[in-house]
This record gives sequence, structure tokens and C-alpha cells, in this order.
Amino acid sequence: MTLRARLDRVRRGERDAGPVGPAGPVTVAMCLCVTLVVGMVSAVNLAIPDLSAGPLHPSAGAVVWVVDGYVVVFACLLVPAGALADRRGRRARCCAGWACSSSARRCARWRRTSGC
Repeated sequence: MTLRARLDRVRRGERDAGPVGPAGPVTVAMCLCVTLVVGMVSAVNLAIPDLSAGPLHPSAGAVVWVVDGYVVVFACLLVPAGALADRRGRRARCCAGWACSSSARRCARWRRTSGC
């Protein structure tokens, strides 16, 4: 049943027939996205010993600021990116996100020092 047909049935007062399409694949995709977000935050938390032992020798407070700053920026970019993808098309935004992520990883891999 299409969404239009379902809405017509609701307007006529007939009983709702349930979801429009299969919810299984959508649920699996959303669970994978949440797993990715949790994994990204966990990866930063697992990097705390490496950050502390690095050449800058930051204090514990500085490391907490780095980790919290990463999580806040990640969350602040994730929500608007999802809204933008809903408005402008998911496929193009997904490809743009992959391109930005892979280029940032390449830059980080080539950059071995922490100086500017």
C-alpha cells in the first residue's frame, strides 16, 4: 500500500493498516549508524593513553577537553548533516561525507608531527 492510499484511508476514517513498507532493513541501517557513532566516540576514548603519552604531554584536563571537544563537534555536525541530507538528497550527501572523511584520514596519516 502506498503512502497516498494509506493517507486516504485515514482521512475516510478507516482503520490504519500498519506501516507502509518493511521496517526491517531501515531498522538495521539505523542500528548500524548508531553503532558507527558509538564506535567513533569509543575510538577517541581509547586513544586517551596515546594522547597523554604524546610529545605535547597534555594534562588530564587538556585530554578531557580534547575528547569532549571531538564529541561535541561530531554531534554538532551529525545532526545538521542529517537534516541537510533529508532536504537535498541522501546519496549526494553520503558521497560528500565519505570524500571528506577519507581526505581527512589521508591528511592525518601523512601528518606525523603535532606542530603547525
